[in-house]
Amino acid sequence: MKYLLALLVVLPLLVQTSEAQNTSIKKQVIAGGGMLNQTNNNGVAMSGMLGQAVIFKQEGQSPIQGKTFNLHQGFWVPEPELVPGGIEDNTEALYGRISNSPNPVISNTNIKYELKSPGFVSLKLYDMVGNQVATIFEGYQSVGQQSVLFEAKDRSGMPLASGSYVYELNVNPSDMAGNGAFSPYMLRNVMIIVR
Repeated sequence: MKYLLALLVVLPLLVQTSEAQNTSIKKQVIAGGGMLNQTNNNGVAMSGMLGQAVIFKQEGQSPIQGKTFNLHQGFWVPEPELVPGGIEDNTEALYGRISNSPNPVISNTNIKYELKSPGFVSLKLYDMVGNQVATIFEGYQSVGQQSVLFEAKDRSGMPLASGSYVYELNVNPSDMAGNGAFSPYMLRNVMIIVR
């Protein structure tokens, strides 16, 4: 009788786990059905929202700095063609670097970085355990050198304790697909606070 009860408990579990699928989602659809830079097997990236009726490529003169551009409207946008040589394939060459001065920090510091394209920027500070202790900046910024003053205080306005912290810059593109848009990226560096 005990074996029969055990079999009745274990059998549904075996059936349940044998039918489970091993799926993985690289990107996800949020709210209204938007997606950014999902690449298919043919090297075409999908960016857009559900309900777009028009798919076309338009070439023209940009009102920004007089540059020419290819504007792809619709879901499918081809991946940019990379020309070999010239620029090394590393993070600093592609996205620049982030630094703060002075470091070590006593009371405040300037965090400097360069944006290659306009975007939504999120600059946050974490302790060494990974807890977010401050949001230094969050908002849209234009192309070029950026500098943000940080006063070494946590979210509640209290001075941060001495120690090492990691600051993280997340940049998401604000350009439309095909207009020099880039993939979102993240840069990190260490800040040391002394009291």
